[in-house]
Amino acid sequence: ALAKSGGGGAKGAAAASNKPKYSMADRLNVFDGDEFDVMKGGRVDVSRVYVKGQHKPQGVMAEVSGEERAEIKRRTQLLVQLQEVEEREAELAEAMAEERAGAEGAEERVARARAKVERARE
Repeated sequence: ALAKSGGGGAKGAAAASNKPKYSMADRLNVFDGDEFDVMKGGRVDVSRVYVKGQHKPQGVMAEVSGEERAEIKRRTQLLVQLQEVEEREAELAEAMAEERAGAEGAEERVARARAKVERARE
């Protein structure tokens, strides 16, 4: 049945063997050879591969020692905590103003805001 349809026989086998075979060395891409290309001669140039978390700090932080970095991190955490406390105190002040104005449910909001301030100060 295949011989009658013309799809089989020697012609079909010859066509299948003419398919191009590609390897990493034969890859074609519009980005081949650009500044970010990590392939050289079919091999990966690992000296050009960036590994997350293993880069060197740049700028001012490149000149900072390990102890200084730890101190900067500690101070940054304190500043974040201070900002959190200030935001919660602002919420408390708003709740207290609502309470003074006689708003319904303001006492509960004041109690919740005070608890948030205390948690933020810990």
